[in-house]
Amino acid sequence: MKKIRALGLVFAVLLILCFCSCSFGQSVYFLFFGSNNSITSLDGQVLEEPDFVDYPVSRILYSGLSSLQQQAYRLIYNSVFSHKSKIQIPKISQSELTEVMIAIRGDNPHLLCLDRTYTYYEAPKSCFVLPDYTRNAEECAALTSLLMEKARELISSIPESADEFIKELYLHNSICAECTYADGAFSDNAYGALIDGKALCEGYTMGFKLLLDMAGFTSSVVRGNAENINGEKDAHIWNIVKLGAGWYYTDVTWDDPITNSELSNLRHSYFNISEKELSLSHSDYVLPDNITVSGGKYDYFIHTGLYLSEDNLQEKLNEKIGEAALQNGAHLELKFESSHLFDETVKDLFSNGGLQKIVCSFVSADSFLCSYSTDKDVNVLHIYLSFQ
Repeated sequence: MKKIRALGLVFAVLLILCFCSCSFGQSVYFLFFGSNNSITSLDGQVLEEPDFVDYPVSRILYSGLSSLQQQAYRLIYNSVFSHKSKIQIPKISQSELTEVMIAIRGDNPHLLCLDRTYTYYEAPKSCFVLPDYTRNAEECAALTSLLMEKARELISSIPESADEFIKELYLHNSICAECTYADGAFSDNAYGALIDGKALCEGYTMGFKLLLDMAGFTSSVVRGNAENINGEKDAHIWNIVKLGAGWYYTDVTWDDPITNSELSNLRHSYFNISEKELSLSHSDYVLPDNITVSGGKYDYFIHTGLYLSEDNLQEKLNEKIGEAALQNGAHLELKFESSHLFDETVKDLFSNGGLQKIVCSFVSADSFLCSYSTDKDVNVLHIYLSFQ
């Protein structure tokens, strides 16, 4: 699901449309086998990675399951790489199994071909799962190999001197650069985001999770709803990431513009935001136990000096708009401490001529084009300057 951003116009007419619907559905079919089926109880198995995974996978969703669910998770996970058609698991309810299947998909973005649907049936002491696969084992192995090669290439290109924040930012920007919001054959997985270049929200999120895993981050995915253009709820998925001692939300889908105009610049409105900010547009989600998303230090705008408060408002506006003007055209992102400060600044810049005054104090411009768009729910303003 992708949001639409408010767009303002000064001296030029530019349009950005960023909305969509993105959902996660599941169909489960039930069969019941009577008590004649003699099935022994299962022993737990050690969770083992397949050969192509040579990095630690962050399994936050796994850690939140019950003991029996974790056993089922391990049994299913260890079977799907060979495309096993029938997997015996401990006896758990259908709703518990649904949680397991969602956790397996969410924790493991390198699993490309495990479908959302499966067949489930019960026996006296255990259950059986018959997974559905989107492709056969040989095709899946070939696709996975391509995905991992691409992911390793991106990871290896991270600057050696990068700290945690710069690494995460690099991966966020890489996803936005590689991918366009569009439906496609792989739009719900990491292959769509990194190889096919077409993804919906799940593809963006899983692609980001894969890169975060490979770069050594602790992270997870969050499923819930987000508001669409009509103010209605659509199913959506995004990431939580741990930096330092804190947790942050990042919604890569909402940071990637979908137009090909000059407005299509990288955005960071939803990069490392807090619970308070996210909850204004995202809802109906549950975080794993013991995780609190407070935001703060690694918020993109705070960390990069693009956060404006009552104390530094005019100084920052002059500094940042001046820098953009001297670049002879730029996309400037600014975040405001409060909605009141945001509203008053937008009014002053674009209705009262404030922007023109600042620009002309830095450059002698006979004419320049300016447009702006907003992510008002997080008090972010995007200003686009170009000169003729």
